[in-house]
Amino acid sequence: MTSIIVPGYKSIIQNTVFGKDDGSSTEVLYLTRYRAPTKGEVVKRVINGVREGTMGGIVVMTPESIGEAPQKFAKSLQKLVDGDEKAIQGLKDCYDRGIITPGKSYIHALKGKIPNHILDYANGLINQMGAPLYPAILEKLKPLGDEYWNLRISYRGQRLLPREDIEKLFREQTTKSEDLAVEGHFLDYDNVIRLTNLLYPVFGDSKKIKLLRDDAEQVSIRMAFLTFVKWTGKQLDDQGDYPDKKKHQRRKQPNFQKIDGSIRGLPGFSEN
Repeated sequence: MTSIIVPGYKSIIQNTVFGKDDGSSTEVLYLTRYRAPTKGEVVKRVINGVREGTMGGIVVMTPESIGEAPQKFAKSLQKLVDGDEKAIQGLKDCYDRGIITPGKSYIHALKGKIPNHILDYANGLINQMGAPLYPAILEKLKPLGDEYWNLRISYRGQRLLPREDIEKLFREQTTKSEDLAVEGHFLDYDNVIRLTNLLYPVFGDSKKIKLLRDDAEQVSIRMAFLTFVKWTGKQLDDQGDYPDKKKHQRRKQPNFQKIDGSIRGLPGFSEN
C-alpha cells in the first residue's frame, strides 16, 4: 500500500500521525481530511440524535429521558422528533457553519509538541485508541502555551487550491477564509507558510489525499452537537422555565471533553 511521506518527519501512525523527536519532546503533525456537512445533514443528525438518545456516542436528552427538566422543553424535543416545521426551523436558525463552506472538502493539519515522558506514559492508551488520542493530548497541553495550532486548506476534485491562490492568501496573511484557515498559537505567520509549502508537494498527487484519515463523520457529529447545545440554551431561555435566573446563568457549560479528540480544535469550530 502507498504511504504518505512528509519530508523531515517520521511516520508514527501510517498516513495520519507524523513526528520529529528532539530527545525531550516530539513535534507532532496530525493530518486528516473531511467534507464539511451541509445544514440539512447537521439538522438531520440532531433530530436522529434526539430520537435515539445519542449523537455519535454523546448522550443527549430525549422526550422520554427528560426527567425533572422543564416540561415545556420536553415538548420542544418531542416536536423535533415529530417533524414539526416551526421547531425544525428554530433548530436550523441555531446552525452555525463558522468559516467553512458546506459540502466543501478540506485537509486539516494539527501541529504541536508533546513531551516524550507523556507519550511514554500514554503508550498503552495510544495502542488502544490509535490516532485520535494525539489531538486529545495536544488539547490538554494547550494551556502550557507551547506551539499548538491548526491549518485547514480546501481541495477540489482531489486537488489542492491552485498555488497562485494560496500565494495571494499568504501575501494578505490570511487566517480566516473558506480556503485557508489557521487557529491557535502558531507564533509567526512564516510558520503557516512553511507548513503549507511542506504539504503542497506531499499532496500534489491526488491519490495521496485519499490515503488520509477521513474525519467527516466526527466533524458532522461535532457540528450537530454544537447546534443542539445552542438550540437547547435558546429553548430554555425563551421558555423561562428556570425560576432562579441567577442559578441558571451559573449552570456549567456542556462538557466538550467528551467529544472525540480528533475533531476538537478544528478551524472554524472554536469553543471559545
